[in-house]
Amino acid sequence: MAAKLDKKRAQLYADQHDLYNNHYHIGSNPDSKIATFEGHVDQIIALQRGLDRAIKEAKDAGCL
Repeated sequence: MAAKLDKKRAQLYADQHDLYNNHYHIGSNPDSKIATFEGHVDQIIALQRGLDRAIKEAKDAGCL
């Protein structure tokens, strides 16, 4: 999960398709398979929440 989060952050940072300038808002790129900048941010937030939840569960179970 952490590796996926790191990869998604790296993709957002690299912004290979210049999503920040060309397709910032969700719904601004309906005819393309390329996502939007906001969509990437939402995915990162969801991955971070999932990682935080997994860490909390591991701590609660005494694994960490």
